[in-house]
Amino acid sequence: MASYFRGQVNLTNQTVSRYVIERQKIDGSDRSVVLNKGINNCEGLAIDWMGRNIYWTDLGLRAIGVARLDDTAQWKHFLYPNMYHPRAIVVHPKMG
Repeated sequence: MASYFRGQVNLTNQTVSRYVIERQKIDGSDRSVVLNKGINNCEGLAIDWMGRNIYWTDLGLRAIGVARLDDTAQWKHFLYPNMYHPRAIVVHPKMG
């Protein structure tokens, strides 16, 4: 899953033992980890460029996560009891 913001692509990378959200420039250079904690199975990814937040859906945790782009060390999960398969997410920054 990927999302484009300010010349960088934010993407999820899943291996058997590790789930992370990473970013890189559009040409593939300057790859870095954005978030590597609190992720079980990231399916969807969205960037709120006005609020400077990153949102993701987590199928494994059955949750929606959010973190500040500038400080991903602090993140939150929103759990909804009837949300069984969160797969995609879209944000509309102008609508709040």
